[in-house]
Amino acid sequence: MLLNGFLLLTIIPAVLVMLAGLWIMPWVNKRLQSRRWLLFLIVIAIILLIPIAAYARHFRTGQEGLLLLLILPALEGVLALILINWRSIYVLWQKEKAILSALLLALVLLVVGIALGDPFLPLAITILPIFSAVLWAAGQRLNTRGLVTLSVVVLGWLLLEALGVSGSRLVIAATWSRAVHTIARLVSVILAFALTALLIYKGKWTENRHQTLLHLILAGLLVLGLNAIVVRSGILIKATGRAAEDHLPFAEVLVAIIGGMVLTGAMQGRRRLAGLAFVTLVPALIAGSYALGWQFDPQAITGDRADQLTQAIVRYHTDIGVYPPSLTALTPNYLPFILGPLTGRDQVWCYEGGQDYYRLGYVYYQRYYGPTFPDPYYEIKIHSSAGQLPDGSWICDDELRRVEITGGL
Repeated sequence: MLLNGFLLLTIIPAVLVMLAGLWIMPWVNKRLQSRRWLLFLIVIAIILLIPIAAYARHFRTGQEGLLLLLILPALEGVLALILINWRSIYVLWQKEKAILSALLLALVLLVVGIALGDPFLPLAITILPIFSAVLWAAGQRLNTRGLVTLSVVVLGWLLLEALGVSGSRLVIAATWSRAVHTIARLVSVILAFALTALLIYKGKWTENRHQTLLHLILAGLLVLGLNAIVVRSGILIKATGRAAEDHLPFAEVLVAIIGGMVLTGAMQGRRRLAGLAFVTLVPALIAGSYALGWQFDPQAITGDRADQLTQAIVRYHTDIGVYPPSLTALTPNYLPFILGPLTGRDQVWCYEGGQDYYRLGYVYYQRYYGPTFPDPYYEIKIHSSAGQLPDGSWICDDELRRVEITGGL
């Protein structure tokens, strides 16, 4: 997709910033290296903030905002590096107060100027760098066991999220539950990128080869888990018929670039190439994964998963003599876990079961899949049922109303 190439263009400013930073730093004198690096970071942050401050009032409405998005990942990566090195900057300020005070004042004035144009823009620009710096500082205190354990936990969550595992409609029925799930999904993505960078950074390349191998394997698995989520996101966007450009995985690319830039700044010697590879390859994989998601048929996948559920429901009825009261009754004896439908984000199965009846359904995008253009946009699809169904509304009616409001996202 042409618009997916926009994601790849965001890599270029970040790579250029990192290459320029590595070029100006001497390889021998570490004291001089630190001074030049810190001054470079602040100057680059000022340069990148100038166009954003100039067009802050039109950032979210004008065409300039789209172009400025290209430099946003590089800017946020630089800000994260500045926050991570704040102690070194403070030490340097004590020695060179004049030049550092002038540069930091210019930095603050630009942020104030951005706030005058758009009061929410400074928060949007700084929240990820602050979060990244906090995660990096906390990660430095983790020992190998803690780092590996946390990585395995996050990897497990990513896989469950990528598969869309859901036990029953009640799992995320409440509004507060949906909000918690959305926040957890966002935090897990950010945390996964931070852990990937930390695993690469803390790998001991010569002291313990087994530890290094373990770190690299976990880092690779985390990247694969993240890309699996992006593939699923592409499928869901196709399922809801939404415009691809409205839901590009820009946030994932942004966090990946920040993680790669932090890793490049933290590495020494030739190991910096690992950081540069992170900045280029991981965002490229994300863009490719999103395009891959659009190649799948979400309705066909949903139908196959519904067939598996129907077979499990029938086996349950054969063994027990009644239909399962909820889908959770099918796990783990009849199904190890239940994969949700791919008809929209946070969609789950609509199920109702009783002594001698059941019905299994979901809400799908009729306008995209059916011939009844342009109405209705959404429709309840009963995939399978048995017995005399009760009259009145059921849980899928509430789901239909929610989807009509949210558009399935």
